[in-house]
Formats: sequence, structure tokens, C-alpha cells
Amino acid sequence: MARMAGAVGVLLVFSCGCVPDAPRVDARTDQIIGGIPSPDDPAVVAFAAATDAGFRPFCTGTLIAPRTVLTAGHCLFAAGRDVDYAVLFGQHSRTPTRVVPVLEQRDGALDIGVLRLAEAVTDVAFLPMNERPMTADLLGEPIRHAGFGLNEFEPPGSRRQVTTPLDSITSSHISTSTAERVTCHGDSGGPGLMRLPGNTGEQIVGVVSFGDGACHQDGWDVRVDVVVESVYRIMSTWETTCRDDTGCVPGCVPVDQDCACVSDGVCSVDCVDPTQDTDCPFDCRRNSICATEACALPDVDCVAEGSHCVLPVQCRARLCGTDPQRGETYCTSPCVTDSDCLAPLECGEGVCRFPQRPVRQMLETCEATRDFCAEGGVCAGPAGGFSRCVPRCVTTSDCPSGSRCEASAASQRFCRPRGVPFVAPTLPFAGEIIGTAERGGCSASAGPLAMCLVVMLLRRTSRRAPLVRRGARAAVARRLLAGDGHSLAATPGGETRRRCAGCRR
Repeated sequence: MARMAGAVGVLLVFSCGCVPDAPRVDARTDQIIGGIPSPDDPAVVAFAAATDAGFRPFCTGTLIAPRTVLTAGHCLFAAGRDVDYAVLFGQHSRTPTRVVPVLEQRDGALDIGVLRLAEAVTDVAFLPMNERPMTADLLGEPIRHAGFGLNEFEPPGSRRQVTTPLDSITSSHISTSTAERVTCHGDSGGPGLMRLPGNTGEQIVGVVSFGDGACHQDGWDVRVDVVVESVYRIMSTWETTCRDDTGCVPGCVPVDQDCACVSDGVCSVDCVDPTQDTDCPFDCRRNSICATEACALPDVDCVAEGSHCVLPVQCRARLCGTDPQRGETYCTSPCVTDSDCLAPLECGEGVCRFPQRPVRQMLETCEATRDFCAEGGVCAGPAGGFSRCVPRCVTTSDCPSGSRCEASAASQRFCRPRGVPFVAPTLPFAGEIIGTAERGGCSASAGPLAMCLVVMLLRRTSRRAPLVRRGARAAVARRLLAGDGHSLAATPGGETRRRCAGCRR
């Protein structure tokens, strides 16, 4: 945006509040360069002096409370002390929507000025000041400036805005340095706005103070976090602030604690310290005891149901227990049905507990992800074999007599008893039988294939082998099936039949 050369009516030449760590340059008294109209900033106002023709703006300010405007220190009494001053609301200062007289002008720290208004402005949302120290991690983040001035595209005294990256942070100032996009004369006292981490809305982080005389690139703001205490001290003589000062100020961001923590029958979610809200249950505060009543915010002392607890007072239902299959204690609650419990817990024996797995006894075959081993055992087995419930160990000395400690397929240490099979036996004639089974239409899956092998084995023994050999092969078949919970039994007629543990036929 091209910059006009003329000054506004009664614009005066005045000095800025310079500091040792910032360069000496001209105070801002004209328009934003390279900006766009700013119709959505009603709290950004023009600071004007009375003339015979009306009020003429020369600086910018920001409404920070109903009766308080924040501006630059060098803007105070710019037209003299015997002149009337006012702040002008609206997009264009020559046609303001509201004119509010200024009763008092006070100097703050550095180049900060505080204006006391003659009347409270309650129909415009004021902007909050940043109180958080500004750190290097904010460099490069966008900062938005708004202010009044002259330009060739808008009527004189129009409010405009420009957004640029934050370029530097000193002990007292922040700056931007983007060519042709910078604050300039007339923007003094205007806000530098940022949306800081953790905040949903913008806050005033800077007050426009000075920059290079040509308004080409550099612009400097006073850091609000450095001067905020002095501003609050000044305005507290006529204003109830957003701070905890026994006076409620609606519209503060964050919410004024004098509003949030008031005794009104509601435990407010906006009350940061529940001890200050008499409507909040006593244990909602941080006291290592979980509140049994509902708090506005989650009680940080509460342990979630199903999570590890040490004491019952950590649990909302005051139940800290365990179950036979879980080693650590956890918060639980009484129940009648599964719907009374939070997933993945389910109702069992009148309390919510983790789902119980099928119990397997020592040396029974098992599946590690499905079964639970009794007597503190572990479901383990060698690589390439199947698993059984066996004792845990670190060395063989931890195992019962006749067992040795070795690593399982899952790298667990387990006691492997001597003489207990963990691998299915290999038959010398298995290839012939498998071939016969395939020709006979047997499935290649593990269960049906094993049965086909047994059937084919019995047929071979009945047709080709003498009685003694037939009995030997039947014994091999029994061992083959022993690993999956099945066994064979000889009938009175001499037939060998499959006995199925738990079968319904």
C-alpha cells in the first residue's frame, strides 16, 4: 500500500519512549503500510484531540476494560494539557459510531499510557493483556497489528490491520521486520495481537511504540507482559479489573475468577481453584483424595476405574482391589450387570473386574493369549512346539526335580519337565500315510489331518502287520493324539476308538 505524505490535521511531532536495547527511530504517527481494512476490531479505537472542526485522531488505543484504554506513553497530552481528548469508536474516525471523553491520562512503565474514560463501555468486548513471559519459541509466529491513519485507498483515519511474523524479542520490546508491511505514523498505542499457545483468542502482547522513519520495514512494540503490573496498578484506582480483586468483570479472557468462583449454587468449570467456590465439593481440590461427588473439572486425585491404585481413597467408589488373574490392584466399583462397568471391565461376583480367562492346570496344554495358568504358572513352550502350563524360572535351581530351565519361543524362562512332550512325534511312515490320506480326500489342516493319520495307521495295522506290531502302532497313535487332549481306548471287541475329552458325541 502506498503511503501518503501529509500528516493528519493537528498531528504533532513528539518523541518516543526509547530504551537502550532498541534503535532510536521515529514514533508511529501515520498509517499501517501494506495492510487491509480491519472492520472486526471494535475494541481498537482512535485517540483524538478536540479542534474547532471536531475531534482529530493522532494515535491508536485499545479498550482493555469498560473504563480503560491502553495506548502509547508518547501519545499522552500530545496536543497540550488544555485540550479536550476523546476516544472514537468505529471503523472510520471521521464518522465515529461513538465518542467517549477521556477524563484522565496516566503514564505507565516504558512507553505505555493509560486512559480513563468518562463512562463505561459495556457493549464492546475488550481485549485481554498477555501476562505470560514471551520466549524465543514465539519467534516466527504471526502477530497482527491494527491502527488508524491515512492512505490512498481508504478515507482518512480508517482502521487497518497487517499480519507479519514476529522477528525479535528483547527484554522490553518485540519487533517485526517485513518490508512494506509495517506499522507507521498514527499507529502508536495500537495493539500487537497474538494467539498464544493454550489460548483460543487473541491477546495484546505489544503496544506500538516506534520504527524506522520511512515506515519501510522495522516496527517496535513495548512488551505488554513486562508492563502489565504497572497498568493494573494504575487502572485499579477507577476500574474493577479481571484479576482476583473481589469485583466481577464480565467478558474477561480468561474468565475473571471473581465471577467464576462466586457462590451461586453452581460449581463452575471456570473456577480454577475449587477451594474458592463454596459450591464445589470439598474433595474437588487437590488433596490426594478422590471426590465422590461430581466436580466441575475432573478431580486430579481420582484414579480411573481399571487403573492401578494403592489406597481406596484414590477411587471414586472407594474400592481398590484385584482379581485372581491380575497381579496389581486397580480401582473398581459395585455392579449388577456388565453395563454398570467401564470397558474393558465386566461384572463378576458383584464388582467390575477384568475379563477372566479359562484356567489351565499345571502341565495342561494352553494358549498364552487365551488361557490362564493356575498356581502362578506360565503358558510356555519351545520354538516349533506347543505350550503347557509350567513353573516360571530364572535358573534350573528354581525348577522342580527332573526339570530344567530354558527359554521359550517367546523368550520367557520356564521349567521343562523331563518326559513331558512339547513337540508332536515324527512317524517314519508318515509320508506314506499322508500320501494315502491325500488320495483319500483328507483335509491338510492340523486337526482333521491328525485323525486321518490315525485312521490310516489303524487300517495298516489291521491289514499288513501281525498282532504284536499292530499293538505297537496303536500305542504310537495314542501318543500322537495325547498332545491335543484326545486319547484312544480299546473296546472289548479289539477296536481302537478315539476318546474325546469334553466331546458331545
